[in-house]
Amino acid sequence: MYAGPGGVLYVTADSSSGSKYYAITAPDTSGTSGAGNGADPLNPDGYWYNSVENQDLQVSVPDAAPGGFGWAIDGYNGLVDLGTAQEQGGDHFEVTGEINPIAVSDSRRSLCPWSISASVSDFKDADKSFPGGYLGWTPQVYQNGAGAKAGSPVASAYDDNGQGPSVSRGLGSADQGHARGTAELGADLDLKLPDSVGKGACRATLTVTALSS
Repeated sequence: MYAGPGGVLYVTADSSSGSKYYAITAPDTSGTSGAGNGADPLNPDGYWYNSVENQDLQVSVPDAAPGGFGWAIDGYNGLVDLGTAQEQGGDHFEVTGEINPIAVSDSRRSLCPWSISASVSDFKDADKSFPGGYLGWTPQVYQNGAGAKAGSPVASAYDDNGQGPSVSRGLGSADQGHARGTAELGADLDLKLPDSVGKGACRATLTVTALSS
């Protein structure tokens, strides 16, 4: 032991088995633990001879939840009634409407891309029918979230002699790395058909498909 500058005495203690550590206790003023083993007058919670007391901290961190991806037709209603088509221009019928919104939720940590697409079958009533491609639509994002982007508009086959949504068309999607959250997708509908189609209450099936990595 050597006195340092200013008369401060430094003491280093070792043992043959290495340093020993004991649980920190409150200062003992009873005298049973040894003479002079009392509290610091300026800090009653610590011993008078301690300038620093350390404690170890421990926490258990579990594996992060992977999250999930899901979708559903919001407020599901099995029928979208477009009402009665009106004759336009003396050569075709037309009627507008919208599909029931589709809620998409993605809480995955992987932030993988996803897409929602749909196709329309032929409209039928008994022995009468006309192609689902006569339906055109403009996809919409009603509620932003989960990186959702609206799909491209699809023209009625009556306008461009194409296939319309009789083949699968995108309603909405998100790229890799998108933010987590919930979105609501939809589409404005525009049905045009020749006036040669016979009278009837025709129905088609909209098939919605979700894909994700």
